[in-house]
Amino acid sequence: MMAIWTAFVDTLGAALGAATQIFGGSLGAGIVAVSLTLRLALLPWTYTLARAAHRRAALLHRIQPELRYLRERVARDRGRLLTEQTALFRGHGLSMVDARGLLCTLVQAPVVIGMYSAVRRAMRAATGGRFLWIPNITRPDVVLATLVAALTGVAMALAPHARAQPTRLLLLMPAALTFLVLMKLSAAYGLCWGRHRS
Repeated sequence: MMAIWTAFVDTLGAALGAATQIFGGSLGAGIVAVSLTLRLALLPWTYTLARAAHRRAALLHRIQPELRYLRERVARDRGRLLTEQTALFRGHGLSMVDARGLLCTLVQAPVVIGMYSAVRRAMRAATGGRFLWIPNITRPDVVLATLVAALTGVAMALAPHARAQPTRLLLLMPAALTFLVLMKLSAAYGLCWGRHRS
């Protein structure tokens, strides 16, 4: 299993190296190109799952009054509440756990982690370099961190589950966390993170 993972990261690293050379040695452009290519390769899969998530969110929104009524009626009996909620979900063709959303995460996670591993390897060999307004891609950039954090906030606000959130503060937390993390990492990771958020 480890050999397969190593081969996968090596392949991504080779693609990153080739893209960097194609763009005149710009590691930033290479990261954007490979990340975009990966995103496009996963697009049919993510589009199908996004449509399913949207349908699920619409159904959850529709049954909210029934869920509220159940919670009020049997709030003290947790076991009965869970049983009745499960029956309500099944009656509307839903499951308590979003299996498709979980599957989407499980499929995309190795690709994203593999890309970060390839970027980390490339960063060891890189001495820096300019990309767009970023003077040195191996150092954190406040403008990039702000842009990626804003993109994260917008993505969270537009997600199908956002309607079910009790407060907008919960939508801002991932954006704030993104900003704090990216202010500790090199701009190369910020570019990679931003491409996977868009």
